[in-house]
Amino acid sequence: MTTVLTEHNIEDAINKGEVKSLIHHLENVIVQKALIKTHGNITKAAELVRMNRGTVRKILERAEG
Repeated sequence: MTTVLTEHNIEDAINKGEVKSLIHHLENVIVQKALIKTHGNITKAAELVRMNRGTVRKILERAEG
């Protein structure tokens, strides 16, 4: 999974009022990569990205949503 974020993506999100959506997408990408590294262990993934386990769960639920 490769995600490239460019200045154009950021500017486009700002212009369209979609910054929150972009941030949510990036959070999900980060959490998904952490889950891959930790073989699906949410607690270890949360520790890896220095987030609360509950925050990681919310990110995952929002992405499913």
